[in-house]
Amino acid sequence: MTLIPVAKGFQRAIAKELGGSKGVGKTAGKEAGTSFTGGFKRGIGNVAKVAAVAAGVAAAAFGGVLASGFQRLTGIEEAQAKLLGLGNTTEDVALIMDNALSAVRGTAFGMADAATISASAVAAGIKPGQDLARYLKVTADAAYIAGAGLDEMGSILNKTVTSGKAQNDVLGQLAERGIPIYQMLGKQAGVAAEEIFELAKEGSISSEMLINALETNLGGAALES
Repeated sequence: MTLIPVAKGFQRAIAKELGGSKGVGKTAGKEAGTSFTGGFKRGIGNVAKVAAVAAGVAAAAFGGVLASGFQRLTGIEEAQAKLLGLGNTTEDVALIMDNALSAVRGTAFGMADAATISASAVAAGIKPGQDLARYLKVTADAAYIAGAGLDEMGSILNKTVTSGKAQNDVLGQLAERGIPIYQMLGKQAGVAAEEIFELAKEGSISSEMLINALETNLGGAALES
């Protein structure tokens, strides 16, 4: 004879517990699914936001490049027009632009600024060709050492070309920008740096002396950078 223990309500209790577990499983599964779906959607949303931001940054950068390129092109065209307006022939303008390009090729400076400086330099008497190419390279070297823009340095040095003399206003501007021009000129002239100030005051320092001093001491600096 086999004895089977029976407890009143035992089967119903088991069924209830199993049903509860099943319900819990369904609820957990539903919550997990909801959590996964929500997380997935949020992930997709975040990716979309990142992509949108990246696209916006890229578009802004591209627009900046276009604007910068347009400004450079406009600067070059204006310089060419200025050269023609000053009476230079189209052949001279072509040579001047070649000089400008050769001066900044391989450096951090732009063609537009070199072309603008060229127009002022030629108007001041520097001849297109070897003389202009040399002057532009010296200007670029001085600008690099001074940490200045090519247009700024061109404006400083063009004053000496126009007057034919390097006076203390120009020499002082160079010295303030970290170029020891008084020492350079003193070494070149064989006198103490202090005497250069008096010589410049008297108008005895020519623009050629200044260019020679810069070329001797700074030659190739912009290209090496």
